[in-house]
Amino acid sequence: MINFMMSTMHRRLKIRTLPDETDIPRFAQELTNKCKLISASKVGRVEQVLHQLVDRETAKPGPSSSRSSASAYVHAFSDVDRQQLRQRNPDRPSSALRQQQQQQQQPPAEHVRFDDLDIYILGIARKALPRIISQENLYEEDVKDKARAANCIATLFRQAQHLEPLLSHATLLPTLARVLRDDGKRSVDLCMGIQSVWLVLSNFSQFHQLLVENQVGVLTIDILDLEIKRTEHRVKEEGVTLRAAAAKEAAGTASDKEQRLLAVSQKQDRLLYLCAYLLLNLSEDPDIERKMQKKGIVVYLVKMLDRTNVELLILATAFLKKLSIYQENKDQMAACDVVSRLVSLMATDNEVLLLACLRLLHNLSFDSGLQEEMIKQGLLPKAVQLVKEVTFQQVALGLLYHISQDDRHKSMFIYTDAVTVILDLLMRVEDLTTTPELIALAVNLTQNSRIAEALCGGERLAMLLERAFLTRDELLFKVLRNLSQQAEAATKAGFLPYLDQLALLLQGPDVDSDLFVEVLGILVNLDMPSCDWASLIAKHDLLNLLAGYAQPGVTEDDILLELVMFMGVVCDEATAPQLVQTGLVSMMYELMETKKEDAEFVLQITHSLLSLLECQATRAVLLDSSQVAFYLIDLLQDSNAEVVKAADQALTVVSETDESWAAKLRALKFEAHNQVWLEACANGAPQQASGDEAAEGESQIQAYWQGGEEEDLSMEDSM
Repeated sequence: MINFMMSTMHRRLKIRTLPDETDIPRFAQELTNKCKLISASKVGRVEQVLHQLVDRETAKPGPSSSRSSASAYVHAFSDVDRQQLRQRNPDRPSSALRQQQQQQQQPPAEHVRFDDLDIYILGIARKALPRIISQENLYEEDVKDKARAANCIATLFRQAQHLEPLLSHATLLPTLARVLRDDGKRSVDLCMGIQSVWLVLSNFSQFHQLLVENQVGVLTIDILDLEIKRTEHRVKEEGVTLRAAAAKEAAGTASDKEQRLLAVSQKQDRLLYLCAYLLLNLSEDPDIERKMQKKGIVVYLVKMLDRTNVELLILATAFLKKLSIYQENKDQMAACDVVSRLVSLMATDNEVLLLACLRLLHNLSFDSGLQEEMIKQGLLPKAVQLVKEVTFQQVALGLLYHISQDDRHKSMFIYTDAVTVILDLLMRVEDLTTTPELIALAVNLTQNSRIAEALCGGERLAMLLERAFLTRDELLFKVLRNLSQQAEAATKAGFLPYLDQLALLLQGPDVDSDLFVEVLGILVNLDMPSCDWASLIAKHDLLNLLAGYAQPGVTEDDILLELVMFMGVVCDEATAPQLVQTGLVSMMYELMETKKEDAEFVLQITHSLLSLLECQATRAVLLDSSQVAFYLIDLLQDSNAEVVKAADQALTVVSETDESWAAKLRALKFEAHNQVWLEACANGAPQQASGDEAAEGESQIQAYWQGGEEEDLSMEDSM
């Protein structure tokens, strides 16, 4: 039935019953005959409009190309076009698929044809197309049509065979950019359709410049800004966060407002995902990435972490990880409270999201301030638990290693399962070189006395030592060396039953330098009165073995340094003659000259000289020439307070044990302390000192030379 409605500006025909597609020509002729205002020459155009109406009713879920084709009827169609319209869409999609496509505004791929590209472009570019619809719905329907046309174009871009001709089109990309700029705020569906096109192109680096020329990056960031502000406004109005609303929905207690909020956010999540993925692809260019940073991309990505869509969270976290390698981006993340958001996300069951969060936290943990925030947010026990799972083990160990670098944080590991987890890994890992993060963490934590005590408790130390002797792994011995440094006698005593095995390991024919250093370092740390060094040295001929390594310039510095320290530990009246006979004492002369610029060598040589000077046999050799005395006097002016203290103690030992050197040392100390004044006197000072200063100087000299031991010591203290 056809009703005629008239207004002052136009005539409207209301068709209550649409004909079948096969009956459209007859119905068009009948319509033309009944309506006096339609010329008989317009039968073809009426037929086109009827085809469009039929397609809309039978294919409502998506914007089939016939719909857009009919929208462009003002441009004359050829007979071929008309034939295509009649043969369009022989197979209709199922009702379930239609509903899904209607929600996503995406047409079925089989309904989109490249031949209709110009029709889609007209559908998206025109602000209003002539349609047989009511005037009050024109604005809304226009945006929907544009969204459907954009999704048709996006469908074509997803088909590889159409990519080259699409890019060759002169006006397609500029038109999409203009429509997105002008109408993007009015429709999320329209934005999603156009952003899908940009995303396809962004997957190819050679098209990035094309996207830049069309200002795609700027438009995308503007979309992010708008949608995030919309979400913040809705959340403020509803008074509930997205996660809280999602939790209520999962429990079945969500209100109607909360359900509407979640429905809107789900559509937004799809758009935000497209935008973030597009920007991630474009950020391959460092210059573009810097421009994104200035536009606030970091802030937008951090705010995305408050959403509930897992795929979007994974993408945002991965993007933030990429950006976090730059200082300014890391500072922005810290200002946006990114750590608390990431820690809350770690409660997820999704392994991909959890791993992405760990990787980002690992990057952020280089910052000491963010380490503090991680501790406050309770990350430490969660990270320790994740070490137990192979998927997260490496990243979690790296994160814990960074946290353990701060001495303030080491003690907090004792309140977690860190000791048990680390011990288990040290016992199970076949090749520790494959897990450097584990060794680094173990070395850091064993510097804490409480953790070292816990790691050595019960049979744990014995287990570690047996494992180390079995594998001969220098990294495991490095951990044991750290344990042997602890001051607790009980910890050191645990190594005493293994002294013979340690000495035998040093004598092994295939021992490498790294293992030699670690084992010798353990022996150096066992400086205990209960350790019978003389018997151990005699049993294993250790000093002759070590003398073979006493070749400065040939032997590695690490070994030479351990040799110097070992001499200071084992030197007593029983071992001193052997130290002289093996030539180890003579080695000290050469090291004092060649390593005088190495602060660590200078400190350890000074400590060892103190021990050697306390024994008669080694003292006689060292004081046979004045080289050692001059060396120690010079060290009194060293910038290292520990070196000065050790040198002063060594000189005191010499003064107390050898009267012939006491007077010489006083003179040498005086000359060293007053070197500038003595040089001025020798060269003739240009200005004579005042009477008071001269009298004070003479009194100090007289007290120094004529005073007893008490005055001498008093002056040394004043220095």
